Amino acid sequence: MMYCKAEFFYVAKIFIFFFDIHEASIKWEITTTPVIIGKEARLICNGQNCPPGNTKKWLGGKNYDLLCFDNQSKNISKYEMKSNGTDFELMIKTLSFSDLNCEYTCACGFQQYTNMLKFDKEVIYPPVLHDHSRAHLQEDGKFQINVTMEVFPLPTCRIVLKDSVLPLNISVVNRPEGELDLFEVVVQATIGTDMVLCGVNLTLDCKVGSIQYHHLLRRPYSCKKDDREHSNPQYFIMAGIVLALVFVIVVLMKCRLGKHNVTNQRDVGSASYTVVNANKC
Repeated sequence: MMYCKAEFFYVAKIFIFFFDIHEASIKWEITTTPVIIGKEARLICNGQNCPPGNTKKWLGGKNYDLLCFDNQSKNISKYEMKSNGTDFELMIKTLSFSDLNCEYTCACGFQQYTNMLKFDKEVIYPPVLHDHSRAHLQEDGKFQINVTMEVFPLPTCRIVLKDSVLPLNISVVNRPEGELDLFEVVVQATIGTDMVLCGVNLTLDCKVGSIQYHHLLRRPYSCKKDDREHSNPQYFIMAGIVLALVFVIVVLMKCRLGKHNVTNQRDVGSASYTVVNANKC
């Protein structure tokens, strides 16, 4: 009978232990969405049921090492840990592909939670563009726009000239084969030089995920002058004012030079008269 009671209390203790673990469970979530390669990523661990005096730490990364321990970082150039009340946060600086598809663990005392930071559709690799457009015109007098980019996920793009959207051709050269590969995208368009105004920007706007990116494109050497700018009455008014000011300045300079010459002639004449009188004496 005593043996049965001891066994019962032992089983009860195990049940209570697992119940306490479940009640005091912690969990981390990513707070920076979307996740952008090259930017920082923040993971926050909910330690609401974690006693204040317990040791808090983060583990993970490519080699699954100890990253931070009670707000102290093992690599300050890459990781930073902050505590905010019962929650504690891990900041991954300059996020790279090697930081993804790795397990990360937040731990408080004997409680811990592990999950994988995945490379998925929420991750954005900002477009890296290469403008191969030729500034010289083709034989038919057209201007060829040719831009390649590495990007993830696939973007939606358009070429904008002032308030006009120009037609373009977009194609994918390489599609991802593995989990961390990028798309190589080619954007091409052909436009006439009569459409490109001097001093007006030609931009390639691409939306990658939820982020909009703008890239200033190369313009052709030959461009169309904006006749509206020169036909504006204000242009003629300003030109008239400038010419009038120049005329006034020239007249004033001539007057001053004339007065200076007359004064010099009088001084010379007076000096000659004095010399003549002195010779007579």
